[in-house]
Amino acid sequence: MKINKGKVPRARRVLIYGENGIGKSTLAAQFPKPIFLNLEDGIGDLDCDSTGVIRSVTEFYQWLMHLVETDYETIVVDTADWLEKLIFAEVAAEANKKTIDDIGYGKGYQSVELKWKSLFDGFAFLWGQGRHIVFTCHEMIEKFVNPEGDSYNYWRPSLHVKGSGCVTEWCDEVLFLRYRTNTITKEEGFGAKRAVAIGGKERFMCCTKSAAHEAKNRLGMPDELPPTFEAIARYLPPVQFQGKRPAAAVEPVKPAKGNISGIVRDGSSKSNVVVGVESPY
Repeated sequence: MKINKGKVPRARRVLIYGENGIGKSTLAAQFPKPIFLNLEDGIGDLDCDSTGVIRSVTEFYQWLMHLVETDYETIVVDTADWLEKLIFAEVAAEANKKTIDDIGYGKGYQSVELKWKSLFDGFAFLWGQGRHIVFTCHEMIEKFVNPEGDSYNYWRPSLHVKGSGCVTEWCDEVLFLRYRTNTITKEEGFGAKRAVAIGGKERFMCCTKSAAHEAKNRLGMPDELPPTFEAIARYLPPVQFQGKRPAAAVEPVKPAKGNISGIVRDGSSKSNVVVGVESPY
């Protein structure tokens, strides 16, 4: 029986979200020795290592299996919302339906949640080796129905509520990239007024939750930081990257088709087993 005392240094699980072109992938590329799991095909102008365009969940699992034996220190999923599209397509195909909404009674989205959790078993193995896991994602505006007052809009990751809950809960940090804007009121004549946005050039990163956006961190980061890895790095604990598979790893049995060499069962709702890595908790 092992008792950990005090803080336990560990690699980070991070979700970076924001609008198109704001620099999500650029920030992710600043993490130590990254490789991009390319789902959106929007990183051609980045000087980074990346896969070809991944077009199925099975192919994504195969890449997770391959990365176990590499020395990449950061795994970047670019983007989480495009990965979710592949999950939707696979769930619909397994039910012999054209779309996930055709399944009915919300059962399709229950399967989506199971597939996300199955994927996290594969990520947990890589994370247990001391690798950072970084998801990028687009943003969306959603209306929050406030039971204690007026309802309002807020920003959150552009994922279905099932997927968003899974990803944001699993991640240690959820960081929102946005532009700083202000508004001024202009007279329109006849007593009418109109709010006009100004600014919109300065980028910054929200690190804590507010009524306007979803964000969090477990590192004691302030409400706002510059959108750079250098700004994040000062809060990161020291982590020893183990590189390839630890010596204590158990050789997996030959997997069934589509499985990840004993790391995770491809999309199955059965229990998943991570082999050869002691829990970082």
